[in-house]
Amino acid sequence: LGVSEPADNSVTSAKIVNGAIVNADINASAAIAGTKISPDFGSQNIITTGNINIGAGTGRLDSNGIIKTAHGTESAPSHTFINDTDNGMFRVTTNTIGFTTGGSERLRIDSSGNVLIGTTSATSEFTVQGGGTVASFEGTGGSGGIAIRDADAGTFVFLKDDGGTFSVQTSGSSYSDKFSILPDGNVGIGTTS
Repeated sequence: LGVSEPADNSVTSAKIVNGAIVNADINASAAIAGTKISPDFGSQNIITTGNINIGAGTGRLDSNGIIKTAHGTESAPSHTFINDTDNGMFRVTTNTIGFTTGGSERLRIDSSGNVLIGTTSATSEFTVQGGGTVASFEGTGGSGGIAIRDADAGTFVFLKDDGGTFSVQTSGSSYSDKFSILPDGNVGIGTTS
């Protein structure tokens, strides 16, 4: 039985046994265009040992859903930069995030909304390295302001708005006005009148 060579472009997919073409049959230089590959992978995971670069040269990633990452650590934050991988943001613990530079945590926002700089233990709304604190407070009669104290709680400075009078107060065991600006613009140093 003589079999002639098929003419160019005459073999259809119906003539090829399903599964007959395997990965080894496709040349490495085939460079199959992305338009020939369905973007719908269903429930199959997409795994790569390389990088995913979305956007021409910018590494841009847009999402209408939630993007989840690993927690990261102080020395290897999960949100970081290409050439500076020990700088960024990481999850310290539940509802607490940390910011790191040079592989060391520098700033933390805890689950209570406290901001900690150079320390990991909050004693007030805003705690700085060495244990000093800054906190807002609300007094009576519409007064309120900001209280600043050192680590040993021996010195307080209150920046207070007391019904239109702005005053700076210091305290050892009790506080007293040191500097006041009254509603009429008068300034008192060591006196409120």
